[in-house]
Amino acid sequence: FNKNENGLIIPRLINAQFSTGFGFSGKRHKWDGETTPEAEEDSSATEETEGLGDFSSFPSSQSSTGGDKLWNTNVSLSYSYNNANPDNPLKSFWMNTSSSIQITKYWRVNYNARFDLESRDMVNHGFSIYRDLHCWEMSINWTPSGFGQGIYLKINVKSPTLEDLKFEQRGGIFQRRANF
Repeated sequence: FNKNENGLIIPRLINAQFSTGFGFSGKRHKWDGETTPEAEEDSSATEETEGLGDFSSFPSSQSSTGGDKLWNTNVSLSYSYNNANPDNPLKSFWMNTSSSIQITKYWRVNYNARFDLESRDMVNHGFSIYRDLHCWEMSINWTPSGFGQGIYLKINVKSPTLEDLKFEQRGGIFQRRANF
């Protein structure tokens, strides 16, 4: 307890945290004569040409940006103050960003970054590429620097029943053997 000279207990701020976030997104523009994504699914394209050059969602097809969404960006800010030890109060001020571009129906690219605004330094960042392969999916994650630096490739079956049927390969700091 923190008491003043008269013996009265004085409240003391020990911990405080403030957070906020916001997001932006953009949609695909439809030009005259252009078909909607629903109409493209019903088209008579062959399976061989249907998947060429398309992006979907990352890290799984279930978190897809959906129909017309072309890109989205989210930014969050967090400030925390901890005064449990009055001789050494701890402060942190972070900014996280996440951006995603749905290039085509089957391909998606993400970029994530975290900044320490107290020290004005980028803590880590990474790139991800996701490809929907019909019943399978492929993802590649690359973290160029910071914690978890390296590359990670994963090809797996989408079905939750067969989730153990996958190929994983890691390179960098946390390198492991491939799993089958």
